[in-house]
Amino acid sequence: MTATENLMIDTRKVKILILQMLKDMILNAKGQLITFRPAKVAQDISIWTRKSPRSESVIVRNFLEELVELGGLVKVIKRSARGKVYGIIRDTEFWLILEHNNVHEILTFIDVIRPREEVIQV
Repeated sequence: MTATENLMIDTRKVKILILQMLKDMILNAKGQLITFRPAKVAQDISIWTRKSPRSESVIVRNFLEELVELGGLVKVIKRSARGKVYGIIRDTEFWLILEHNNVHEILTFIDVIRPREEVIQV
């Protein structure tokens, strides 16, 4: 297996962990909105510790930005000196997708809509 293939597999695993965390947050949510920062997500899925450099959470940040760009599946709630706060609102399309599907199906769904979005922008 090449280094590029290894990186893609590792990136896919991280995306699955992120989606699983978001799914768990949604299933336990009491209100109308869940919010999260990329660094906290990275820390919670154990790919980043508080002592590690922030650059290690780049995969998390890029994936969340990808979800923002793909039809607003995730919203940017706030921007500050500490970075962006992302959120998912109850009863939106992505909330329902996370609530009723497993993470592998959700990642496949995201992979399917990504090329379609890129074709539309061209």
